[in-house]
Amino acid sequence: MGDFVLVGLAGKKSGKCFYAEKILKEYPDELGFKFLNCVEMSKFVLTEEESCVLKSEVVTRLGKPSISGGTSRLTERMKFDMDLSVYNMG
Repeated sequence: MGDFVLVGLAGKKSGKCFYAEKILKEYPDELGFKFLNCVEMSKFVLTEEESCVLKSEVVTRLGKPSISGGTSRLTERMKFDMDLSVYNMG
């Protein structure tokens, strides 16, 4: 728990979309998570939106992000070392 993953979900029109997520809970076949919203290329902010996804939809673990911001004007932003430009981030 607390790890970050990249999940691939089938989209209606544009094929597979990818989402970064923070794992909150693990179940036998699913993961409970919070979405990360992509605000700039490879920079994300944590949302309050929670959901579940099948473990089989996890593409890769993202590792620990570097964090910037977190001031009263700028929300804390997370950047991962992995190049995510090859993925269609949803």
